[in-house]
Amino acid sequence: DHRDLHRLIRRQRQMCIRDRNYTALSRELGIHKTVIMRHVSYLRYGGMVNVVRNYRASMRGASRKLPRVYPSAPVFSLAYGASDEGKLLESFVGMALDARYYWREGRREVDFLIGKEKIPVEVKNKKPKLRETELFHYIRKFKAKRALVVFRGREYEKRSVDGFEIEFLPHIKLAFEFK
Repeated sequence: DHRDLHRLIRRQRQMCIRDRNYTALSRELGIHKTVIMRHVSYLRYGGMVNVVRNYRASMRGASRKLPRVYPSAPVFSLAYGASDEGKLLESFVGMALDARYYWREGRREVDFLIGKEKIPVEVKNKKPKLRETELFHYIRKFKAKRALVVFRGREYEKRSVDGFEIEFLPHIKLAFEFK
């Protein structure tokens, strides 16, 4: 039913759906889980949303474990009244990097993994202090050589820590200069 689709779109645009458990969303909206999954596939096919999957060794695990659904352009979220700048920034970064995966293990998570090398990308509202984080855990576990932190700010910086590089990239540079 088109009303179910409209309610799902409104909810998704307001929240920049993250880690959505389709069963919980089904209960919240009063729409059957299979209907929600079908509507998300329509939205994805229509280019309105991007689905970012949890990275697993097996593709089968990645396809069913808590996918994140982001608007294909953050401006869509604003049209539906979204105001959480952190979620809008995360949505923008996911779109700009054409992210397909994120990583989560227990309470640890990395916002996006990009490229064949699965380079970890963290999104922050301000430039973070360098300390032990989920990013370091991922780097050590998967032996990543570099990582990217995109933040709302102005100054680019590259640091070398324990044999790997971390790039601190202002979001505006991501929009116009990053490759």
